[in-house]
Amino acid sequence: MGKGKLFIYPDLPGYVTLKCDFHTHTIFSDGDVWPTVRIDEALRDGLDAIAITDHLEYTPHKDFIPVDYNAAWKISGKNMLKKEI
Repeated sequence: MGKGKLFIYPDLPGYVTLKCDFHTHTIFSDGDVWPTVRIDEALRDGLDAIAITDHLEYTPHKDFIPVDYNAAWKISGKNMLKKEI
């Protein structure tokens, strides 16, 4: 992954600006990494929130990883508790 620029977004009067990524995928869909890696990436990039948006109908690794549509949530939830976020 290339080195990105750090963007600083100012708060607007009366609002708090959040830095978020609302479209990420994990190994349970067409992504290449575990949900824990997505969380680490978000923390590294200074994000306030992410959404894991794995596809329900596309499971290219089903021969190696059992299909559990809640797996990314279960794994990331445990990781977030461990990191106290």
